[in-house]
Amino acid sequence: GGSMGRKKHSKGEHKRLAKCAACVAVAQEMGETMVKEWKDHEGQTILIEKRKKKQKVPYVDSELAVHEVLEKVCEEHHYNNYNLTGVGGVVRFVKGDRDVGSKEHKKKLQGMCQHLIADHEKEVVDFLYSQRTAPEHMMEKAPSGMCVEVAGLCTEAEALSAASPPP
Repeated sequence: GGSMGRKKHSKGEHKRLAKCAACVAVAQEMGETMVKEWKDHEGQTILIEKRKKKQKVPYVDSELAVHEVLEKVCEEHHYNNYNLTGVGGVVRFVKGDRDVGSKEHKKKLQGMCQHLIADHEKEVVDFLYSQRTAPEHMMEKAPSGMCVEVAGLCTEAEALSAASPPP
């Protein structure tokens, strides 16, 4: 151990942790975008067809809201401001306040976003949809919900430490 007492990760381990961290950043981005979507459309209703009958349902109670978010959450502007940090052996993507992130990080995060939706769309939709009754817990639940349970990219502890603390 060095005098700093930092855990040094092997290359493979670091790669795995960076993948977990990317997933967590994307999960929180998805969560945040989802909660915003619900807020922005509060009180709106949409018509859906159920058993050949047209029915009015609250937009926030529809899966449509989730699909709308998934359509836009992988756009690159979501991932402009991230930097990868490794403080105290914890690998984490941290959002800066302006465009400081690198192209490489942006690509990684966008790729992770697309991968989650391509490979786990149903589970991602189910997870986000299930949070609509308690959106205030979305940000703490998203990392483990998406990256441990859905994608299997992190352990519970890793998801927790990679998550940015709530603002």
